[in-house]
Amino acid sequence: AIAQRVESDIKHPVVVPEVSAEWRVNSAKLVGGAPSAWEIIYAPGEGQGFIRVSQGLKADPGWASRELPTGKPGEVMTLGGVEWQSYTFADPSKSGNISYALSTVAGTDHVLVFGSSPEKIMQETATALAPQIDNLKEAAK
Repeated sequence: AIAQRVESDIKHPVVVPEVSAEWRVNSAKLVGGAPSAWEIIYAPGEGQGFIRVSQGLKADPGWASRELPTGKPGEVMTLGGVEWQSYTFADPSKSGNISYALSTVAGTDHVLVFGSSPEKIMQETATALAPQIDNLKEAAK
């Protein structure tokens, strides 16, 4: 419901991954700035950390690096047909408890999936976003 209101307000699609009904949404909001970003924070379950999905709207190429300043680029992987850059963090306590991140370009936007949840859960979340990422890419053509 929040995502639909945001899309209507900004006249731009926002990503919302299909997740387990057991997951709790801690926050879903449009964050102002340059660029503004759509952000959802999930708690996947007891002892599973958190996952943040952040969509930089019309984000420049350096946006992901600014959002993840202590992230070290890791392997590039294809999840759901979408190419994602992974990031690792040497000391999560100095990076907002972020231990892993994934980043991809989606048309004029940039999408991040990051947090302290196990890598497998974050990769599954990124995979679930693939159809929406493809739609954003198509819309930008």
